[in-house]
Amino acid sequence: MFRGPKPYPQPDDRDRMSEISMDDLVARAKRGDRAALESLVEAHLDSVYRLVALRLGSTSPAVDDVVQETLIGAMKTVGRLRGDDEPAFVRWLFSIARFKVADHYRSAYKRPVEALPTQRRTGEATEAGPEDIAERRVPGHWEGDLLSGPNNTYIAT
Repeated sequence: MFRGPKPYPQPDDRDRMSEISMDDLVARAKRGDRAALESLVEAHLDSVYRLVALRLGSTSPAVDDVVQETLIGAMKTVGRLRGDDEPAFVRWLFSIARFKVADHYRSAYKRPVEALPTQRRTGEATEAGPEDIAERRVPGHWEGDLLSGPNNTYIAT
């Protein structure tokens, strides 16, 4: 399971990254070098995590899942990366993250929501329609049986 970003870059990570240029890592990752891709992803993991947390809300329980889906998507589609430099890689990685956030929201809105049944006069339970909802707000309005009460107020029957 994904444990979230490191709070600060570790000194040994920077030393290891400085031995090989980021552009070389991008080129190697495009050719299928998994170690190069892992190094690139580790270098930009904090930024991806922040982007996803910004879009979903930092307290959302789905942040870790969406970041994980982003990394899986990056592993699967690294061959389609256009460009051989670090900025192109970062744009590509962020676009995957944006699409995964959009997928998350789409799936949240596609979940079926059951309508609450309402009780009709015949006793059968049915789904509430717009007229039923409006009738509950102003009882009797649709049948036209509002009566005038004391002080010119209307009382529904």
